[in-house]
Amino acid sequence: MKGWQENADEYLTKPFDVEELHIRVKNLLDIRSILKKRFAENLFQAKGTKTASKTVRSQELSDKFIQKLDEILEKHYTDCQLKVGDMAAKIAMSERQLFRKLKSVVDLSPTEYIRRFRLEKAKLLLEQGKPASFAYLEVGFSSQSYFSKCFKAQFGCLPSEYKAGID
Repeated sequence: MKGWQENADEYLTKPFDVEELHIRVKNLLDIRSILKKRFAENLFQAKGTKTASKTVRSQELSDKFIQKLDEILEKHYTDCQLKVGDMAAKIAMSERQLFRKLKSVVDLSPTEYIRRFRLEKAKLLLEQGKPASFAYLEVGFSSQSYFSKCFKAQFGCLPSEYKAGID
């Protein structure tokens, strides 16, 4: 009962079946993975909004970390020479610490996070009527073909198709 009162995720009584232990651990890891992915998706879709479920202290710390990271990226995302090491130095972390923290919070590597941030900015530019040939340079991509490939992987259509769908 004490374990459940302390918010334990699982509890097994002794003696326990090893197969049951493996299944429960796998299920817990799967649930954590799903939650990370949902958090990462919601992070880019609902910037600046707070939900009632975000009352846990660790969630608040994660939000502050992401907010600080976004502030840094907001200033530097247009620089196509931006490297993970530069970003880590600006947030006062080592590259490895930044990688581990981002991976644990949103299940993205720093490179993936930067790319995702830039793609969201490009999407906003396209929604404002800017051409795709302008948007990729404005958000820090150095190659239009790579930008198009990343945009399609993220949003399921090419930037020009996305823009045509808006118009």
